[in-house]
This record gives sequence, C-alpha cells and structure tokens, in this order.
Amino acid sequence: MFLDDLGKGWMLGGAVSRMVYKDKKLLVYPSIAVLLSTLLTLVVFAPLAISPQGPGALGVVLLLIVWYVLIGTITFYLDMALLIEFRGDYGGKKVGVRSALAQALGYMPYVAAWAIVYGLIMIVLDYVESLVRGYGGAGAGAIFGIFAGFSVNAALLFVFPAIFEDRLGPIEAIKKSVDIVKRRFGQTFAGFAFTVLYALAFRVIGILIIVFAFLFLSGFGAIELVVLIIGLVVFGLGWVFANTFRMVLSLIVYDYLNGKPLPDGIDKQMLNMALLREGDEGGGAAGGGSIFPKDISEGYMEDDISNIEEEEDYG
Repeated sequence: MFLDDLGKGWMLGGAVSRMVYKDKKLLVYPSIAVLLSTLLTLVVFAPLAISPQGPGALGVVLLLIVWYVLIGTITFYLDMALLIEFRGDYGGKKVGVRSALAQALGYMPYVAAWAIVYGLIMIVLDYVESLVRGYGGAGAGAIFGIFAGFSVNAALLFVFPAIFEDRLGPIEAIKKSVDIVKRRFGQTFAGFAFTVLYALAFRVIGILIIVFAFLFLSGFGAIELVVLIIGLVVFGLGWVFANTFRMVLSLIVYDYLNGKPLPDGIDKQMLNMALLREGDEGGGAAGGGSIFPKDISEGYMEDDISNIEEEEDYG
C-alpha cells in the first residue's frame, strides 16, 4: 500500500514539475525572493560580523524577529503573486508579472500577519533547538532541528492555499492546514517528497561545485570566483524549484479537496489515484463532492460548492 501510494504521489509531483517548466514565469517570483532575502540578510547581519561589540542576547533575539518578519513578508508576498500567476495562466486568463504583483498587494494584511506568526514559530524552534544542543550536544540539536523542521513544514503545507482561496487569518489557516494534513498527508507525501528530493539534488550539486572551487581552484582568482558563483546559483535554484513546486502542488490538492475545478495539465484520474483510498467517496472536480469526512466538509461555503458545475475554467 505504501509503495503504491508513493508511486502515485511521485507521478503527481512529476506532473506539477512539467506544468512549472511549461510556464517558466512562475520561477520569477521565488528567484526574486532569493535575491531580496540574500541582500536583506547581508544588510542586517554583515554589520554584526565586523562590529567589535555585539548587540547582546536581547538585541540578537529582536534582530532575529525583525529579520524573520521582513524575510517572511517579502517571500510570502511573492508566493501570493506566484499563485495568482498560476491561477490566471492555467485558468485561461494570462496574468503578467506586474499584474500579479499588483493583485498580491490585496493580500498584504494576511501576508504580514502570517509573517509575524511564522517568525515567532521559527524563533521558538531556534530557541528550543539551542536548548537541546546545550543539554544533548550538537548531534541531538541537529536531530531535533531536522525533526521539528519537517513536522512544522508538513503541518503548514496548506496554509498558503487557505489564505489565498479563503483569505483566512494565520490561526484559522493553520487549523485548516493541520486538518488536511492529519487526514490526507500520507497520500500526498510522495508528491511533496518529489519537491524535496528535486531541491536536494540541486543543493548537493551546488555544494560539490563550491567545494571543488575551494579545493582545486584556490589561487586562480577570477576563475575560482566564477565557479563559486555558479555553485551558489545552482544551490539557490534548488530552493526556487522546490518552493514553486510546493506552492503549485499544495494549491492543486487544496482546490481538489474543496471540490473546485482542476487546471489543465492535471489529470483528475491521477489525483483520484493519489488521494483516494478504497472506501473513500469521489470528490473534488472528479466526483462533485468533498473527500473529507462529513464533519469537516460541512464548514465549506455552499456558494463555492454550488457553482462548481457552472465553472469551466480553472480561474
């Protein structure tokens, strides 16, 4: 059963990757996020590296909070623009980068609120990890960091679609995401694992290029610098691809579970195979209903459900 789910989920992840490659404009948004986040990180932390006196423990905590919120606001705003672009392009209504960025401004209150909540979550995780490292050593801290990071990211997989589709606040979006993950994460795991492994491949290649430059090109000046930059770019592409795939896949799954139309390029049968087990009722655009248990589906807006049959376009 697990291997069967893995194969079906992997096919779903592959289909999403092909959609992204077909619409390469989607990669613009996470690329901008990487560049702006890198610049902001240098601006915030570079002075600490050259300053003879640090800001103190409280100053570091405050600085981290500000950094997380700023990085989160930039990244999440661009993620919203990405979803707007995707929805428009695959719904028959082409959306340019400028238009998507302008429309994403309408989500800024939700983006800012989520950036604050997410920043606080990350600060708490960092603090707990430092405590674990202090008591159990670096190995224990690393294990906790990996486990906690995976658990949090898994629980928050559908926060963005919930904000994008339903304009929910941070707490409501987290609750809805956790509800979905608790009931369906096992069947969607392989699709999201596809994005992680895809990104990992790029990151490993990037690290190998950087190590090669340090070990074998030291002293070659410009050549070493160029190879280092190539390694960093390849490493960054891993995050760009992973973020884009994850955003698109989470929106498709979220829409399907809420009985909304699917974009061109995603086969309904593929989603049925990846998300439905024996005994589940047909759902989404394929079955006309929700594949959630009745106690969850009762909370959906009736207007959204009743209009599905009238809508032909994904947008």
